[in-house]
Amino acid sequence: MKKSGFTLVEIMVVVVILGILATVVVINVTDQPNIARRKVTTASISNIKTVIALFKLQQNHYPNSLEELANKPAGSADWPADGYIDADALLDGWGNKFVYKIEQNGYSVVSYAAEGKEGGDGENEDIKYTK
Repeated sequence: MKKSGFTLVEIMVVVVILGILATVVVINVTDQPNIARRKVTTASISNIKTVIALFKLQQNHYPNSLEELANKPAGSADWPADGYIDADALLDGWGNKFVYKIEQNGYSVVSYAAEGKEGGDGENEDIKYTK
C-alpha cells in the first residue's frame, strides 16, 4: 500500500522558497515610499522653477526667498491675490523646506532628501536644480 503526502524535505523546500519570495517582496515594497518621495520632490522643484520664472517676469527680479512666492510683501501692487504658490508646495517629499540660493547668474533649489542635511549618497542624495 502506498501512502500519500509530503515528506519533511519537500515541506522544508517549500518553506525556504516562500521565505525567499517574502524577502524579495518586502525589500521591493519598503523601498517604494522613498522612490515616490524623490519623484514628488523632483516634480515640486519643477513647479517651483516655473513659479520663479513667472515671478521674475512680473517683478523683474528673482525672489529673495521661496517664502516670498507665497506671501505678498507689504506695498506690492502687482501681485496675485493668493500669491504665486501655496506655502505647502514649498516642502519636499519628506516635509523639509527646500533650500533656495540666489547665485551670480540665476538661482538653485535644493532638497536634502531624507537626511535633511547637505550631501548624501544613493537614496539620501540631494535633489538639485540650478539655473
